[in-house]
Amino acid sequence: MRVDKIIVLLVFLILIALLPACRSISKEDAVSITKAFVDKQVKPYVNEENSSQIISRAKVTILNTEKKNNNWNVYLNMKSNQTGDIKQANLIIEIDGKTGDILNIKKYGKN
Repeated sequence: MRVDKIIVLLVFLILIALLPACRSISKEDAVSITKAFVDKQVKPYVNEENSSQIISRAKVTILNTEKKNNNWNVYLNMKSNQTGDIKQANLIIEIDGKTGDILNIKKYGKN
């Protein structure tokens, strides 16, 4: 009887250990990660002359979110018209569906 209890306990411990590996991030998590990434990593580091002021105040619009190969693709548009000229960029940010890490950033469409 004691061996049965030990086996059951071991099975529960193995299941508990495997649960984090089964976890995946939600669509809302992917959008939140994207917004935080853009605010902290994309906006402050634009190298064009005077663009950093423009892009730092850019409006970010999430256009679409899709799950592809267990990862999230978040489509977004960044637009600013601080100087009277409309500057914009369309980006796809690919996020790992399990860890939430940024895997890839691509431009798409007409920029």
